[in-house]
Amino acid sequence: MKQEFIEKIMEQLNKKEELGVLHKELRRFRNLGMNMRSMLECLEGLRKSQDKDVEDRILELMDFVVGFCNPPVAIFAPKPRINMPLYETEVEVLEHFLESVDIEDAVSESYLILYNFATDCKYAKAIQPQLLQYLLPFYLKCAKVAILERNRIVWTVFPEFNTAMFGNQVNFIRAVGAENYQDIMDYYIEMVLLGMLTGKDEILSWVSYFNTTVALAEENMEKIFIHVLGGVIELKYAFFAYLSVLLFKEGDNLLATGKERDFWTNDMWNFEGGSHRMEFCWSEVAISFYEKQITRKLLEKLFEEVKPLLWERLGKEITELFWQEMKHSFESGTFKQRKEEFLQKISIATDDYVCWDAAH
Repeated sequence: MKQEFIEKIMEQLNKKEELGVLHKELRRFRNLGMNMRSMLECLEGLRKSQDKDVEDRILELMDFVVGFCNPPVAIFAPKPRINMPLYETEVEVLEHFLESVDIEDAVSESYLILYNFATDCKYAKAIQPQLLQYLLPFYLKCAKVAILERNRIVWTVFPEFNTAMFGNQVNFIRAVGAENYQDIMDYYIEMVLLGMLTGKDEILSWVSYFNTTVALAEENMEKIFIHVLGGVIELKYAFFAYLSVLLFKEGDNLLATGKERDFWTNDMWNFEGGSHRMEFCWSEVAISFYEKQITRKLLEKLFEEVKPLLWERLGKEITELFWQEMKHSFESGTFKQRKEEFLQKISIATDDYVCWDAAH
């Protein structure tokens, strides 16, 4: 990560980007799990080899990192004293976490106290800003590890964090600040894209993350679409495979052949945590955007763009059969019906649903 940080900062400095752009880059690397010590070491190393003007800009960045600036723009929150009421959280355990755990350490059992704190944040009328801001990078680390690893601890912690963000959004945003909340949304979008690129073995392994991210802010879906449709072929393929669930039942979907998971179409409306959560649903804005964007025209365009990967994974004959079955789904109304059902499910906060493939 250090080398990536150095290259990105130098790229921005060479472009003579404004300080706000560089500040956002520092926040991004903090969210990715970089600690203060590593960030300072990199900046100190860069500073020594630059001319006076660039060195002065790097010194400004170092001030942000160490907190020698107005508190709201400090990159790393200082270790806070706990002063908010806590009911699920053992204060002594959380204090120990604050004192002993470094963001660059591997996730350990000590992270489980973050589940309790997230539960308190879910119901709190006022969340202590300094405390939540200090713990934020640890929660975001859990979000990334959940994409990359099958880690029991993070799959305990970060769904509860998501629920706190969604269910107590006004107080959550007030505590972290609007700018930090936007950083979280940008980070979640990055993680959705990462999941699409790394979840090749399970077609819908990233979809619960997508659904959660869409639920957290109305504009998130549009941003994801822009990234995917303007991105590399692997992103488009993952998105096309996801949309294929709207075309066919599992037993008729050639992309599902040989998959171990039964009724994997269930995951179409899953949120983080493994099931449809009563706390989550998409907004009317997100529903409307999805309804307008997911069309026959889009699916046919994606099919043409990802055809090289379909040939590689299915063979040319099966790909041609897939194309014929796809057209039949449009013409018979299957696509329209399944899309309507999905949008109904995803917009209603209920855990009472029936799997498509079991019902039809």
